[in-house]
Amino acid sequence: MLPGPILIKRCKSCGGLLKEKTIVSGNTIGAKYWTDGEMQARMLPWTPELIKCSHCSGIQFADKLKKVDEVTTYFGLGALLDKSPEIEARVKEQKRKENHYEALPYYEEPNADELFAFANLGMAAHRQLQVRLSAWRKGNDVRRYSDKSNPLMEVEKINLQRLVYLMDSQKHTSNLIYAEALRELGRFEESRRIIDVTNYEENENVTAQFILELIDQEDSQVCLIKLDCSLEWRLRRRLRRRERGESPIFDPYGPNLFEVMSRDWWFKVVSMLCHNWALIEENSNGTATVFFFYDQGIAEANDSNFKYSELKGRSAVIDSLNFENVNDAKYDLHKNGFNRLDEKPGPWDGQEPVGIFYDARSIEKGVYSKSGLWRLPNQGSI
Repeated sequence: MLPGPILIKRCKSCGGLLKEKTIVSGNTIGAKYWTDGEMQARMLPWTPELIKCSHCSGIQFADKLKKVDEVTTYFGLGALLDKSPEIEARVKEQKRKENHYEALPYYEEPNADELFAFANLGMAAHRQLQVRLSAWRKGNDVRRYSDKSNPLMEVEKINLQRLVYLMDSQKHTSNLIYAEALRELGRFEESRRIIDVTNYEENENVTAQFILELIDQEDSQVCLIKLDCSLEWRLRRRLRRRERGESPIFDPYGPNLFEVMSRDWWFKVVSMLCHNWALIEENSNGTATVFFFYDQGIAEANDSNFKYSELKGRSAVIDSLNFENVNDAKYDLHKNGFNRLDEKPGPWDGQEPVGIFYDARSIEKGVYSKSGLWRLPNQGSI
């Protein structure tokens, strides 16, 4: 990726100046694609269609802001080697402008609620379609990297219903996006009919087949398009999480509750039917503690202070390690064979602990803190 000039633009509402980064070239290597049409590529950043002014917080279309200047900050190797007066003068002038505009803020991105409100203002139909499409995708951001069930809020449903109406009336939106909007509203058969009557190009056909798989499962949540051997497991996981009921009932006379806020599970395959589980908890001082569990929260040691029935609905914390920060904890978990559950579905799905937690570390063997199984430069402390 090669950076382009920084554009200086003027807000239409307050007249304040804003900066906007650009690129000369980029690529989609490693890009991620979702069923709602969202694409994220580290090497291809893009300016959103709607931006928020950092001065007045007004929301406006990015293509309507007037460019008043631009600043070149990347000159390439040729400029470094070329010592001609013309090049040196150009570099000097751009440095002067860079310093002149240094204090200016970059534009901000509006959040989903701001876009939902903006969509209700009077505007041309094609502009309203742009806003509602952006609002839909922005609302879906909370669901992109997780298969946890997270139904649309009422304001999202209303926005999506109006978006479907606009797409149907304007007839110039990709019918895959139209079908996806219907699917996310739970209108599965309508979505299927849209796809079934269309002949797609090869690249679109992959997405169409993926959406049909979700329709077969009556799955209405946005989904990362990832066609590999994990697809079947991902679909099973999403179905199970939709059907999962409330947390198991627990006996109030059992062990004291042990609070761990995180539910971002990590797992390690120990043997064919045996796994270790971990949660990273960030502490108030910026350090992190990793808590470890066995499959389904069972404990190997028997706690003589409690009956088996009093442990029902509780998952045992069997070990823990402390780290200087969350990144160290993640790095060491990876190096010790752990993976994030949300990133790697498979036959271990459903074995993660559920319910509430209790502290069993004092009676367990310390599988990582005491048994010598944890070996890394960032090795945690007990």
